[in-house]
Amino acid sequence: VTVSPQMRFRLETTSLSGEALSEVTVGETFLLYVYVQDLRDHDPAGVYAAYLDVPFDGQHVESVGEIVYGLGFPNGRAGTFDTDGLDEVGAFGPNSPLGSGELELFHVELEAVLGGDILFAGDPADTSPQSDTLFFDPPGSVDPLLIDYSTAALTVVSSVTAIDDTFNVDEDVVDVQLDVLE
Repeated sequence: VTVSPQMRFRLETTSLSGEALSEVTVGETFLLYVYVQDLRDHDPAGVYAAYLDVPFDGQHVESVGEIVYGLGFPNGRAGTFDTDGLDEVGAFGPNSPLGSGELELFHVELEAVLGGDILFAGDPADTSPQSDTLFFDPPGSVDPLLIDYSTAALTVVSSVTAIDDTFNVDEDVVDVQLDVLE
């Protein structure tokens, strides 16, 4: 039996100017955004609290700044960054409904430090009840099986490029000294 998700976390990587990215170069900084949305069919009041883990290979990226939370989620801000990714990141909203539109939960600035493919994957937060995800109406915890935890893929390209070159040696010359660094 397939159950439609009632809520979505959407992950997106962008340039510092907000353009969607699928590839960066080592040394380049970029933003990882996480958005949240109430997907229920009736007139939803929206998401009240949203927390998740975002595991990824921390050898490829480093945090450049603090976690910046969306304006709709001013309370209960939490989360840490380590070599395994982002842990228990989220916040909760004001005491008034936010509606069904997609809202920024948070973003963080990262720097690519090692070439390779990175998968940022949303995952349920581990600590309950303080990191439970909640709707405004009806109030209560949202079953993680009813949440679409999305992913964002990013390729980090090495900034070193090998160039084909040649070095000719005249075979009739004695005591040839080769200096390949010139």
